[in-house]
Amino acid sequence: MNWYILYCMSSKTERLCTMFNSYGVHAFVPMMEMYLRTKGLVKRVMFPSYIFVKTEMGQVEFNHFLKNLDYQKDGVIRELKYTDEKSLQFDFISALTKTEIHMFEHLFDETGVVRLSKVKFVNNKPFIYEGPLINFNYNIKKLDIHDGLAYLDIDF
Repeated sequence: MNWYILYCMSSKTERLCTMFNSYGVHAFVPMMEMYLRTKGLVKRVMFPSYIFVKTEMGQVEFNHFLKNLDYQKDGVIRELKYTDEKSLQFDFISALTKTEIHMFEHLFDETGVVRLSKVKFVNNKPFIYEGPLINFNYNIKKLDIHDGLAYLDIDF
C-alpha cells in the first residue's frame, strides 16, 4: 500500500476526499482527538489543507490517475514530492517512505484519527502509557498540559 499527500484548497478537502474515495482509493483528512473543558471530546484537523491518500497504485500510475481526473480534481494545488537522491535520475517521488507509513500507521486509527493518549509524569518528565503516542515517548518536544497537547519532534 502506498501513501500520497496532496496539498489542497481547505474549502474543498471534504469534496475531494469523497471524489477520490468514489474511485476506489482511500482518501482522508488526518484528524486528532482533543478534550476541551467546554465542549468535551472533539476532533480537529491535524494538517489543514492536506489530504492523505492510500492506494495500491505505484508512483507512475498515481500520477496518471491524477492527470486523468482533469476538472474533477479542482482544488488540488499540488502533490507533496521529494527528490530521490539515491537514484541517478533525481526522480521526484510523492509516495511516503516505508518508515513514514509505519509511523502514521501507529498514529492513526482505521479512520485517520489520532486518538487520545494517557500520560503520567515520572521524575517530572511526561511518559505516555496508553494510546497511539505510546511509541513516541522520546519524541515529545513539548507538552501543553493546559490544552492537553503533545508536540512531537518527528521527521517526515
